[in-house]
Amino acid sequence: MSWVLCVALVVVAIITFVGTITSAVPTTTFAGGERATVTLDPANSPALYATGDQTSRFSCQMFSRSPAPPGWEPLVKPTVKQSVSLGGVEWELISHIRVPTPGEYQVTCESERPLRFGVGTNPHLGAVLPTLILLPLLGLTLAVATTIIVLVKRNSARRRP
Repeated sequence: MSWVLCVALVVVAIITFVGTITSAVPTTTFAGGERATVTLDPANSPALYATGDQTSRFSCQMFSRSPAPPGWEPLVKPTVKQSVSLGGVEWELISHIRVPTPGEYQVTCESERPLRFGVGTNPHLGAVLPTLILLPLLGLTLAVATTIIVLVKRNSARRRP
């Protein structure tokens, strides 16, 4: 039974990981030259992705319907290369989106070669990583401990006359 719990906790960790990655995949996509209207919330850590020929040069701009605060830089290049993949399409993170308040925003991108752009969320693997490690470790620890206890008790029961 303890090994079943161990396997169940590993499955929960895998489902959590897959859910985190798939929730990051862009939900709104658009081609270069198009303008997309997206509803963004800073609490969701929005991000801008691109798919296609990643060697292509591109530039993106973001617009707010309300007056932007002074010094607002909505698109910030990531320091680490990240990508998410779903359905055979690999999306590379090209910018973190910083919005001051929840609301509707417009984003447009231009590229040398055909690229598809999308707005999704930043996968927070740092927040999920402890779960991905601790759940299987907890399950394994419980299963091994239970197995050792059962073997010791069986062995001591056999020695009794």
